[in-house]
Amino acid sequence: MKAKIKSEEFARKVQLAALAAAGKIEGVGTEILTCLKIKTREKEIEITGVNLVWSMVKRFEADVAEPGMAAVMAKMLSEVVPFCKAEFTQLETVRNKLRIQSGTFLIELNTMPAYSFPDFEPEDVEYFIQMPGTQLRSMIKAVTSSAAGEDNRPMLSGTLLKTESDGGQGALTLAAVDGFRLAEEQWPIEIPSGMKEICAVVPAKAFEKLAKHLEGEETVVIALTVKGKIQLRYDGTIITINPISGVFPDYRPIIPTQAATIASFSVDNLLEGLRSGRLIGLHGDFQIRPEVNGRGNVSLEVVSETGHVKNQIEAQVQGEPQDIRLNLQYLREAIEGCSILGYNSVYLATTGMEKPILVTPTQGEADKDRPMARFVIMPVLSN
Repeated sequence: MKAKIKSEEFARKVQLAALAAAGKIEGVGTEILTCLKIKTREKEIEITGVNLVWSMVKRFEADVAEPGMAAVMAKMLSEVVPFCKAEFTQLETVRNKLRIQSGTFLIELNTMPAYSFPDFEPEDVEYFIQMPGTQLRSMIKAVTSSAAGEDNRPMLSGTLLKTESDGGQGALTLAAVDGFRLAEEQWPIEIPSGMKEICAVVPAKAFEKLAKHLEGEETVVIALTVKGKIQLRYDGTIITINPISGVFPDYRPIIPTQAATIASFSVDNLLEGLRSGRLIGLHGDFQIRPEVNGRGNVSLEVVSETGHVKNQIEAQVQGEPQDIRLNLQYLREAIEGCSILGYNSVYLATTGMEKPILVTPTQGEADKDRPMARFVIMPVLSN
């Protein structure tokens, strides 16, 4: 292998692909998964990272003198590329080493047998949709915090990715649940005539990590392969994800459809109030009191072994007085999810202290280009 590439692009692609490479992993023959495979052919270089859940291929232009391939430790290579500061970097395999030269900088890295690296050829795509990369990134970031972290509930540790169609109108739905809360987001999409549903549960941790790759991408193709895997394709990048096997729980009956009380907040005011409560405890008692003029009082009180705090949070309140207790972390993450999606105000709807609480952004005409979102939090029951 012998090739000449632009240093800045090479460094960026290596560091992104390295996120897909496995870290410490046990088992015979698995050490190769900690490597990146570099392959050159014609006028192109391909960098591939693989782990047990997902894989990433980065392709970009290169001046290739000799085609070939090499497998190099991902961690080492990602630490090397920042030293490639000249405009171009030369790559060359010399016996069992990869020689990297950029200006006066020269390093040789030991390689592993590239033939041991898992074969990766992009699978044929059965169905696909397209959406803006920035919107997909924000939806992933906003929803994944509601997934369960425990390994003994693999289905709840994933994020549902599903296309839905109703009379020609389509939507991409992302959802996550953990038994105490749920998050659901939707983005309108065009679904080709005759296209079947895309439905898969993506490991939430993998989804979170790959969302970092989507910043600035104009359009992302989301595809279901013939073998039932999920692929994201954009700008010379192919990400393939192995979905979690099983059936995602039917969460929609839990989402409240009526409310006895609605309290509307600005995102900044509510987050500031929640920060005051989290100073000393995890659970907060909310007193919600409407007033005749439409404005109202929402007070947050937290009592714990470390102290006592009480704070008023500015809001507009309609409906009946309510007293509810909520997990402040869950509520904060729901509000932050609305903020990530670009909303400045939210409302909290409830039918009573032991009923699920609905948190959703306040949508106006200016918000029509933002994803719809619903967050549900189960109340903390008093002892």
